[in-house]
Amino acid sequence: MSRRIMAELPEDLVRRMRNWARWAAGGGLPKLASCAMWGIAPSGSRGDQVINTLSGEAGDTDAAMNGVAVRYAQAVRLFWQYEGSALAVLARRCSCDYRTYENRVIEGHTRLRSEIAQRSDVARSYRDSFAEVARCA
Repeated sequence: MSRRIMAELPEDLVRRMRNWARWAAGGGLPKLASCAMWGIAPSGSRGDQVINTLSGEAGDTDAAMNGVAVRYAQAVRLFWQYEGSALAVLARRCSCDYRTYENRVIEGHTRLRSEIAQRSDVARSYRDSFAEVARCA
């Protein structure tokens, strides 16, 4: 993992991307919730429990990632899905060298943050216009 990449990321984006990685790996439904629903006690120690995933946020992140150019989105996806892996290994999967991959990840995060902000603005504007219509009715 590159310290340079992590140093440039805000804490909230790191949390959001780790949440997305869990969701993308199929962690969208926590085991504890499904056990509780059927009245079954979860087995194992506390270390076996699954961290809850914010599915809505993860889906929004995934949709935003689809709005980023493929070369950057692929680099960001690999970075988070294989967090902690050597960048040289991930770079080979993108058919580029270590430095190019690192730059793509940094640029990809910049573009992703912009896409997320744009989508948030659109959602906020839609929500505000809907509230205005509701007040008039």
